[in-house]
Amino acid sequence: SLHFWWSTGNSSSSFASLAFRLNSSLPTTAKPFSFAIRSLWAREVMTALVTEGRVTRGWIGVEPRDLTPELAESIALPVTSGVLITGVLADGPAGRAGMRPGDIVVKVGDQSIANRVELLRAVAALRPQSSTTLTVRRGERTLELPVTIGLRPRPVE
Repeated sequence: SLHFWWSTGNSSSSFASLAFRLNSSLPTTAKPFSFAIRSLWAREVMTALVTEGRVTRGWIGVEPRDLTPELAESIALPVTSGVLITGVLADGPAGRAGMRPGDIVVKVGDQSIANRVELLRAVAALRPQSSTTLTVRRGERTLELPVTIGLRPRPVE
């Protein structure tokens, strides 16, 4: 069985110490360990594990790249912030919504997006089968693409 517990430490800390133990999977000589993660994230993960038995993440099926001012200038893009999409899975959620390589994502729903970490976090936080709008720049045009969020596929082993 899997046991989790956390301690938030002092009240000014936004991190929690999360520790866990696998009762039957570790040899008796194994040393316990712990690590620090954001307490809000820990609570979300724990809630999902308890209520659903797993953690789900939203997914749109793109290959994102940070758009730096230098990159934008080198390929003559009309914007200097956002996330450049370098690949789109044709039958993935973004592909079905009409996204193309070369599009620049500037918003997910109402949330402005400045880099790939923000894009990945914003999409991962959405529930699979929910709908949102991706605001993208394509050349000189701004497009709003309605998309149904997919379930992040399990990694291939």
